[in-house]
Amino acid sequence: MERVHMNYLRDLIHRLRAGERDRQIAQDLKISRITVRKYREWAAGQGYLLTGLPLTEDATLAAALGIPPQPPRTPSRVEPYRETVQRLLSQKVEMVAIFQRLQDDHGFTGSYSAVRRYVHQLRPATPEAVVRVHSAPGEEMQVDFGSVGKLVDPANGQLRSAYAFVATLCFSRHQYAELVFDQKVATWIALHRRALSLAPGMKLPRWSLRATAPLRNGGRPSTATCLRLLPSIA
Repeated sequence: MERVHMNYLRDLIHRLRAGERDRQIAQDLKISRITVRKYREWAAGQGYLLTGLPLTEDATLAAALGIPPQPPRTPSRVEPYRETVQRLLSQKVEMVAIFQRLQDDHGFTGSYSAVRRYVHQLRPATPEAVVRVHSAPGEEMQVDFGSVGKLVDPANGQLRSAYAFVATLCFSRHQYAELVFDQKVATWIALHRRALSLAPGMKLPRWSLRATAPLRNGGRPSTATCLRLLPSIA
C-alpha cells in the first residue's frame, strides 16, 4: 500500500478511531480511498483502532510498517569498468579524460553524464568547511581594491583604467566604495582616510597587505611606509 508521512499516518489513525468515513479522510489527506481502506485494515489488525488507548509512538508505527519498498534501480553502464575507473581516479585523471579512455580503450557507449554520476557515487564530494569570524563593533574593516576595466575619467573625459575601492565594516556590514584612476600609494592611503572618516568610532585597523592590489610602481606599499602613514589615517 502507498506509504504516507508519519504525521499523516497518526492523523489517519486518529480519524479512524473517531469513526470518520473513508471518503472524508481521503479528501482531507489528499490520498485515495483505497489507501485509507488498506490502512484501516492494517491498523485494525495491529490493534491501533481500540479506543481508550494512547496513540502509538512513531517508532512503533514505523517498525510495524516495516521497510518501505525500494524502487527498482538500473545498474550503471559504467559498473563493468569499475576497476578501470578506480585506477584512473587514483592517478588523478579528470572525468572527461576517463570518459574518453573508456570510449577509446574499452568501447564504452554510454554518456559522459553516466561517468560523472558514477564517479560521484564512488567518491562523494566532501563538503567545504566554513568558519564564520565574528568581530566586535569598530574592531575590523575589510578592504578590496581591484580593476573594474576602463571607464571615462570625468576629469579629462578620456577612457582610462579604473579601480574600485570597497571598505566594509565587519560588524555592521556598512560599506564605503569609490572609483579611482590610479594605484599610487598616496591614492591608496587617501582612500582609507576617507573610508575611516565615515566611521569615527573605528579603531586602528589591522592591515593585511595580501588583499591589496599591486600598485602602479609594480609592488605594494612597504610595511614601513604603512606604519609611518597610519597615524595620519586614523
